[in-house]
Amino acid sequence: MQVHIPPGAIAREWSALVETARVDEYLAHMRTTSYDDYVTLDGNLRTSIHARDLGDGRTEVRVLSVWRDLAAIRAMSGDDLTRPLSYPDDDEYLLAQPQRVRLWTVRHHERGDGGMQTPVGAVVREAIALVETVRVDEFIVHMRATKHDDYSGSPGIIRSGITTRDLGDGRSEIRVTSIWEDVESIHHLVGDDISIALAYPDDTDYLLEMPRRVLHWVVR
Repeated sequence: MQVHIPPGAIAREWSALVETARVDEYLAHMRTTSYDDYVTLDGNLRTSIHARDLGDGRTEVRVLSVWRDLAAIRAMSGDDLTRPLSYPDDDEYLLAQPQRVRLWTVRHHERGDGGMQTPVGAVVREAIALVETVRVDEFIVHMRATKHDDYSGSPGIIRSGITTRDLGDGRSEIRVTSIWEDVESIHHLVGDDISIALAYPDDTDYLLEMPRRVLHWVVR
């Protein structure tokens, strides 16, 4: 069943490093601890697990959950919203403890082809840019008229979204996330080098910093 993700919902993410050879073992552990805790709680709209092979024997595993509001997260995590939760036996699997939790505000969410469910093995593509906080709304309008509309109508896309994170110093991060059926669908959009962020006319009028290399995760 598809769940509507409204503007203003909060995306909560944390990640940890695991030996690549033990990823499946760690995922099985997670699904009986943190994952099951998340998906049954009031206010949880969606939870997914992503993995990114770093190519050096380590893999970054991320849990990305979307919540109705901050109150729903607080009921789960306590007053410190950026504190990662720990579970028994986590240390047996982790090469490094999770860093502080990051919270993003959902600004736009759109389903792609047919509103299909996200299958295991789908590919998550993310690009993050820096913009003045006072110009966030203006830049989102610009994005939706250019790159984001390109994403949402592309063959092979499952869903796409825009989230923002206020850094508290007059700057905000804007993250464009798109989920694809496979890597070939991303190649069809961006060409051979899928790690390059797409650039569009007038981007530099808004951005304090152009997106760095794009990250790709596999849905687990």
